[in-house]
Amino acid sequence: MNEPGDIEVERELVRAMNDSAGNEPVPAYDPQQLAASGRRHRRQVWALAASVAAVAALGAGLAALLSGGGPSHTVPVTAGPAAPRPVGSPPASAPDAARGWATMRTVLLAAERYENPATRGTVQLGQVAALFTDQAAFTRVWGSGGLGATCGAVADGALTMDHSGVLLYRGSVQLPDHAAFTFDDRTGRISGVSCGSGQLPGGLGHQTIAAVFGSQVSGGKAGDGLVGPQVSSLDCSPADRPLTNWYGDIATGGGLAVPPTWQWQVTLNGDQADGPLSAVVDHTGLMTQATCPTSSP
Repeated sequence: MNEPGDIEVERELVRAMNDSAGNEPVPAYDPQQLAASGRRHRRQVWALAASVAAVAALGAGLAALLSGGGPSHTVPVTAGPAAPRPVGSPPASAPDAARGWATMRTVLLAAERYENPATRGTVQLGQVAALFTDQAAFTRVWGSGGLGATCGAVADGALTMDHSGVLLYRGSVQLPDHAAFTFDDRTGRISGVSCGSGQLPGGLGHQTIAAVFGSQVSGGKAGDGLVGPQVSSLDCSPADRPLTNWYGDIATGGGLAVPPTWQWQVTLNGDQADGPLSAVVDHTGLMTQATCPTSSP
């Protein structure tokens, strides 16, 4: 039970606390400022979360790149303007380029036959002229008796090393100059020819092709020992038609095979409708396969 003095002390204490509470102003709250403050806080939180996610994604991407793993992504690239192509160079698109090189093959085979008195009568000059951009181009490139197409020397063989030029042969002997033709971009017809000396890229078995088929034309021995025992015959012509000229197309194959081999398409006599002979040369220079067109005897 409280004493009278204690009760009085308590009353004084209550009055003092009430007086103190009544003197403090009531804080004022602006609802709009409170909402804006909340939004700022949420934006700060989301920005922090996005930064953390970006850092995590970057770390994962770098780890995948350095380890060689991870998903692959295709990034679209805006193509810039095409680089200008030299005037008179072979057509850029594959179909046009193929048409141009086929035209060149036909013209060179015709020139080889026309330069040989024994086969000149098989060449229709009107058909050959149609393979040029115009009559002036035909006259300029064909030259005298077809010699313009073979750089001024009689040739009975040729092969395309790459798109930089064509090697020319008489028998199995390579002639000093090689020919480089230019084509019309749209039609694939021949517009010009230039001749030059020097080496073209090699190492694709072209020496074997030239030695084997050049020897068949000239009756020489350069091809002896270069044909494997599994090759039964290189003669795709009827018995009464000896080989008079040939043309070897760009070799395919090479580095993907172990050991590497190269396949050549060799057109014999220039008039096989069903396609050329297919010859395979291995990395030692030995011809290991030779397949005639299906219609050949």
